[in-house]
Amino acid sequence: MPTPDLKRRFLHSLFDILVVIKGIDGFLEIIGGFLLMRISTERLSEMIIFLTQYELSNDPDDVIAHAVLGFASHLQIGTKVFSTIYLLGHGFLKVILVYNLLKERMWVFPVAIGVIEIFVLYQTYRFSVHQSIGIGIINIIDMLAIAFIWSEWRARRAVVGGR
Repeated sequence: MPTPDLKRRFLHSLFDILVVIKGIDGFLEIIGGFLLMRISTERLSEMIIFLTQYELSNDPDDVIAHAVLGFASHLQIGTKVFSTIYLLGHGFLKVILVYNLLKERMWVFPVAIGVIEIFVLYQTYRFSVHQSIGIGIINIIDMLAIAFIWSEWRARRAVVGGR
């Protein structure tokens, strides 16, 4: 049976991995937001059609390709602006939280939990409207992140508080 110290180190390693993945995801969202800002709506639709053609030629019933094409067909300026702002805001917020979590600043743990909870609530609403597998997966990952951040915060508070 693993010792409590070994279990704690394992959970801490998982926490670090999850935080780094969230940081990479944040950077990718920032890049995506800047790219989305620079590409015209028409050009974006053309790119999506081009990127899904091969997949649909191999599998005409591909659910993901059809979902992406559906997104492209409904793409409007307002959607593009919202998506750009969402990606940039979400990405920058994630990167700031990740940086401070990796610096082990105690104040950021409850802030990160609260911010992720807000996104989980929003994503749950979006899932109820669109039933997207992607949103469901992101929500599960975010709930795991909350659990790991909570666990790490409790462990650090115990060390700082001497408990």
